[in-house]
Amino acid sequence: MPLPLTGKMPVPRYGPPNVNAPFVIQHLADGVGTRYTQRSKLMSPLQRNGRESMAKRTTQPPASPAPSLEHVPPHSVEAEMSVLGSMMLDRHACGEALLLVKPEDFYVPSHQTIAATLIRLYERNVPIDFVTVLDSLREQGGVEEVGGGEYLARLAESVPSAANAEHYARIVRNKSLLRTFISATGQLISEAFAEGRPVEEFLDHAEQTIFDVTERKETGQAEGIKDILRVTFEEIEKAAHDGQTGLRTNFYKLDDVLGGLQRGEMIVLAARPSVGKTALAMNLAENIAVDEKAATVLFSLEMGKTEIAKRLLSSRAGINSSKLKGHLTDEEYGQLMKTAGELAEAKLFIDDTPGQTILDMRAKCRRLKAMHDIQLVVIDYLQLVSPPKGENRQVQVAEMSRGVKALARELRIPVLCLCQLNREVEHAERLPRLADIRESGAIEQDADVVLLLHRPQEKYVSPETGVSSDACIVVGKNRNGPTGVVPVNFHAECVRFVNPSMEHSPA
Repeated sequence: MPLPLTGKMPVPRYGPPNVNAPFVIQHLADGVGTRYTQRSKLMSPLQRNGRESMAKRTTQPPASPAPSLEHVPPHSVEAEMSVLGSMMLDRHACGEALLLVKPEDFYVPSHQTIAATLIRLYERNVPIDFVTVLDSLREQGGVEEVGGGEYLARLAESVPSAANAEHYARIVRNKSLLRTFISATGQLISEAFAEGRPVEEFLDHAEQTIFDVTERKETGQAEGIKDILRVTFEEIEKAAHDGQTGLRTNFYKLDDVLGGLQRGEMIVLAARPSVGKTALAMNLAENIAVDEKAATVLFSLEMGKTEIAKRLLSSRAGINSSKLKGHLTDEEYGQLMKTAGELAEAKLFIDDTPGQTILDMRAKCRRLKAMHDIQLVVIDYLQLVSPPKGENRQVQVAEMSRGVKALARELRIPVLCLCQLNREVEHAERLPRLADIRESGAIEQDADVVLLLHRPQEKYVSPETGVSSDACIVVGKNRNGPTGVVPVNFHAECVRFVNPSMEHSPA
């Protein structure tokens, strides 16, 4: 059947791929209009002269088209010249530009060389002008490479003043980001066609590649004390009105010590296995999501989401967890339905994907922050997070710890991260300490707050108040406040921690 004259290639629904697919894909990337134009030019004369010529040409992918303005990567020579000219006119402009661009962000190779020279002079605190730049380039033997002294003079004269240096630098940076994205996605397309790795591994690599591009953010700048004090007094006024600045945990003594869970803080909750660190973390998440109505996400690397839901129902309803297996009375079933309604209204998100990396969690948290304005992240637990490759275990844990800290600071929300304690704590007749955290000292170093959960064989008696309790939370570190010991009671039947004065007997 002869090919149609509409300028569109027929796309088969089934059967083997088109032998000319690489040609089509290439031109799809270059622009659909280019492919249509070339096809329409080829089809009419070839169809009139015979199908043999058409078959011969369509089975052989043509050579790549000659470069044209349509295929040139995004860039702005004028903006690059303006940035370099501004940097040569004003040292202050050089400092502003350095917060946004690096030499590799320039598209023109000679501009990269000049930018590197300007940065080197700036770092050495050498005066920057036409003469010093030219002299430095001569020492490197790169004057002719950048176009000689005439081109440097042209750069210096390309802008009347350096007032708009930041604007020019932002243009250069944005063009560089687009080129980086094009290069990264092009490489991903090539790898996808090669089919050289499992799909799951490729998708993980693709997501990491894209986020590596998006992570190229502007460098933060120092703020004046006036602006900082304004924000500080807003927090002080909030504390005076609400009694604290952070998220309420509803564990009263803990809220008194910490002032709530503070924004941007990495909070570590550590305990030995089967002591109840997951139960306490879920109680905290439940209190904040349901009672304080603050969106919360729980990353569970140890338990499935259905098991977590059962625990939440049992804990909040005060019903023995073993009865959820089919031994509920009508009254208990009604209480369970009421509790389910309360939980359903809460913005509580649970992700039980196993083997996640810190990068995976950061990507998901960014989306949840944008969509639901999450206020708390809970990670259960750090030692089960997939580590970076090629390092020893201590270095891996240290890197993961820094990733958690970066997540808290980036989103400006508290991140509660669970960890394990060393085995020696079980045999020591004392309260746990910071040094008991397992595997890495970097965790206690990065953390803003460290909570050590302890359930002694005998009841804990507070030396300050004389109150006895089943368990206690040792505030081993509080970067911005006091430390101490918080007594709590534990109801094992419904897996719930409560304040010592509260009566919460399971059914």
